[in-house]
Amino acid sequence: MLTELDRLRDMPANHPKEMLAAAEALAALPVENEKTREARDTCAKAHIDRAKMHMLIQELEAEVKAPVLKTDPKVLADKYRTIEELEKSLASQLEACSVRYTQLLTAK
Repeated sequence: MLTELDRLRDMPANHPKEMLAAAEALAALPVENEKTREARDTCAKAHIDRAKMHMLIQELEAEVKAPVLKTDPKVLADKYRTIEELEKSLASQLEACSVRYTQLLTAK
């Protein structure tokens, strides 16, 4: 599981679909004990949210850069608010993931 976590931590923001697939695969990994399960769940949730945020950013940027705005501005505003909400919670989620990751490393 540590390999999967390392891979997720190193994934660039401009590959959110791959990040989402890797985070969902992490969430589905079987684990043997409570500490590992907590680390898996905490980190998978953080990286799923990270991937979703970056996908929304890419969508929003594409819409705004398009020569003709095809999306209702209210929908764009909703996406922006969702991005802000994810961004606010992401720092603490990634920190919690980092703590769980470190606990797994030191437990070995």
